[in-house]
This record gives sequence, structure tokens and C-alpha cells, in this order.
Amino acid sequence: MHELIDEKKNQWTGIYEPESIVDELIYDPAENPLGIQLVQKPQLNSPSTTTAQIIDKLNGAIDDSQTTLSLINLTWHTNGDIIQVDSEKIALVNCSSNPVTVTRGYGGTTPAAHADQAIVRKLNSMVEVAVVPAAGQFQINYETGHVRFSSTDALKTIYVTYQGLGTIACKKYLSGPGQYLGTGEDGPLYVAAGTTFEVEGVKNYTDGVIEGTVKYPANWTKVMELRFTGTLRVKNGGKIDVSGQGAAGGTSGGAGTHGTWGGAGGCGGGSAAGAGGDALTTDRLDLLIASGFASYLAGGGVHSGTRNGADSYIGTLATEALRAIIGGGGGAGKNVTSNGGSGGKGGAMAVIKARVIIVDFGGAILAKGENGVDHSTNGGGGGAGGGALLLFLQLLVNNGTISVDGGIGGLCLTIPGANGGKGILRILQI
Repeated sequence: MHELIDEKKNQWTGIYEPESIVDELIYDPAENPLGIQLVQKPQLNSPSTTTAQIIDKLNGAIDDSQTTLSLINLTWHTNGDIIQVDSEKIALVNCSSNPVTVTRGYGGTTPAAHADQAIVRKLNSMVEVAVVPAAGQFQINYETGHVRFSSTDALKTIYVTYQGLGTIACKKYLSGPGQYLGTGEDGPLYVAAGTTFEVEGVKNYTDGVIEGTVKYPANWTKVMELRFTGTLRVKNGGKIDVSGQGAAGGTSGGAGTHGTWGGAGGCGGGSAAGAGGDALTTDRLDLLIASGFASYLAGGGVHSGTRNGADSYIGTLATEALRAIIGGGGGAGKNVTSNGGSGGKGGAMAVIKARVIIVDFGGAILAKGENGVDHSTNGGGGGAGGGALLLFLQLLVNNGTISVDGGIGGLCLTIPGANGGKGILRILQI
């Protein structure tokens, strides 16, 4: 039996008092039988009290009388399906294309207006089985809390409702000392389209879906480390983006701030441009893992770019205190005494650990340096250096963008700013 962090057992009677877990949001991975890890150990009952439903969304608002609607994932549905939006049940008549022809107020429910992106429940869409699941079926290991689906249902969004006996402690360790997938104590992570979720430090999720933006808060001080005991999916339009949240770019002809192990910032253009922020050239990933991503020595190095016509320029070595990996800021443009474009801000660092990471078409995980600012005559600002992305996983399905590119130097009729250097991208398999 797996260890439970907060076992739901009465200490006086020894009887379990399970917690009702309603609509736990999970995501079927791209390969099976990898499965999904529930937050809590589910209670085995006869008949079963565990249910699962495929979840979709409306693609556009509808009023209380419309007889057509559009669905985000049309291929998940067939003619005759019954869906529920808010408290109204709706029968799907013709699913050949969007908009779908429907019958409103099914089963005596009351037709009502529903907002764009409203949750759509596909009723009776999943059946529990004790064997290898086929399409529309799921299998649960009641000792480990793992849920298994058919490959036919891969990448679908699912709600699971069950009786929980306590949070399962994840003991799956990675290759680095003390680095693991976490406890899942923060539950599932869902960032809706059009919203921004700011986070820093270590977070322990079960599964996650990103439709909006995940980024650092202003003036962050702790490295973002997102742990998922199951699957992280970054959907179309969603992104984990720490671009431009690293070292500051130069202004008024000044130099960019130094980074650490991220990419170096480019110099600004012009005869008196500021240098780009340097970055340590040695990639000491073993040291990063061993230190638990807590702190890293800053250092200077050589960055490529142009400053008054030179192809490379060695900036001042950094002597800063311990800090996280970030890309160096771009230097500002300056021509003699006239200021040019400002330098871009370096990319920051993000650590992501999950059994499965899925980046859909149109989704992104980014730690890019900002572009330098254009200037017509006095020199473009230097592009900033890319930051760092460290991904620990069992499986990566990437149909989107994962990038630590440096920023592009600002344009100028005389001397443009130099491009920032590429940051660090490391993908380590568990």
C-alpha cells in the first residue's frame, strides 16, 4: 500500500471517513498505458462510486433558444450524444460539422443562455472496467490511484469524481539527488484562456492544462519550479512564458545587467553603446541539480555581437551575489552623446517536472530574451540573452514551440544592436 500524507481514517474508530472528490480535472496522455495519477487514493466500493466524464467547451456563446452550437473539440462527439452545459442537458442531432444541430432542454431541463467557453460535459461518456480499457472506458488501480484509458481517448480532458482516502505521496525520484515529481498537494492546475497566472517557487500539482499564460510576478525572488505527478498539457494559445523576466536591459546608452548561465545580451549599436550583460559560459547542469535550483554563482563571459563595428566584445565580469539562471540584458544604443534604443530584458529560468509534457500546436514554453528597441539614427538596442528551461519528464509530445532564443537587436539606419545569445534548454528523461 502506498503512503498516504493525510489518511482519511478516524483515529479512534479506525474507520475510513472518505472525502468526496468532485470533478478532479485530469488529462489523458498521448500514450497508454502510462495513465494518470489521481490526487488521492480512491476508495473501492461495490457498486463503484468512481465516475469519469469527457469535458469539452462551447466555441461561442448561445442564447436560450438557439438550436445550433459550436464545440471546441467536435471530433470527440457523435450523433445522439447527450451533453450538459451548466444545468441544461442538450441532445446532439448532427455532429458532422460546426455548428452542431441540437435539441435543447433534454430530459426536462430548462434551456438557458450559456457563455463562450462554458464547460461541456459529455454525459455517460466513460465506463469503468476491470480489464484493458477500450474507447470510452477507464480502469483504476485502487492501490496506487492510477487511471488508465484507451489510446483512442488520448489527449482528452476528463473529470473524475471519487471517494478519496488520502493524498498519495509520490516516491518517484529523478536522476538528480533529491529531485522528484512532488506530492500533488496543490491539486490540478488549470489556467483558463485569456487569464494570467503568476507563480514563483516550488509548486506540487497533480496534472495541469494551460490555456492562458503562466509567468513570474514582478520582482520575483524564487525560481519557478512546477512539479506534476501526472501530465502537463499546454494547449493552443496557452504558454508558460518567462521571456523578458531576467536581467534588465540598458537604457540611456547604458550597459545591460549581467545574467548568469543564460544567454548573453547583445551590445547596443552606435559609437558609445552600452555592453550587453554577460553570461557564464560553463554549463554546470550537475551543479544546478545538486543545489536544488536554490542559488547559483554569477559570472561573466564573452558575448557575440557588435559594438562600434567590433564582432565581439568582452564585457565586465559579473561579481554579483548568488542568483538564479537568467539571460543577460541587452545594451542600449548610443551614438556619441545621443541615446539610441533601449536594450531588451533577458529571459528568466523555469524548471518543469512531469511524467508527460504535451505542447499542442499553438502552445509554447518560452524563456526568450526580449528584442532591442529600434532607433532611427543613434543605434538600436541590443537583444537580450535567452534564459533557461530545464524539463524533467518520461515523455514529451511537442507540436508547439519550446524556445530559449536570444532577442533580436534593434534596427537602426546606422548601427543596429547586436542579437542576444541563446539560453539553455535541457530535456532530461526520468
